[in-house]
Amino acid sequence: MQTLDAIELLKPMTQNHAKSHAVRIFAGIREAIGADQVMIEIEPETRAGEIKAALARRYPQAAELIRVSRLAVCESFVGDEETIGLSGNSRSNTLEMALIPPVSGG
Repeated sequence: MQTLDAIELLKPMTQNHAKSHAVRIFAGIREAIGADQVMIEIEPETRAGEIKAALARRYPQAAELIRVSRLAVCESFVGDEETIGLSGNSRSNTLEMALIPPVSGG
């Protein structure tokens, strides 16, 4: 698979605090968009649900699955209303993010 360079601006950039981050993509979403990683640009204090909504707009073929998926940040799941902890003053913050679709099994 590949990394898509599509960058989605989630909020109007203020004082150039937006940073580019990779989101790892798995399972059905990966198959639908044809990549195992996408790049997004987000502002500090962006909510997880905003990231999912932006990805759903960018990849409408996977939108339904993206909406029911969970976002993990630094190996922990976050709720859609949780703010992603980026410091606007730090230039070195990079977040490890992954979009995990629902799974079933026994």
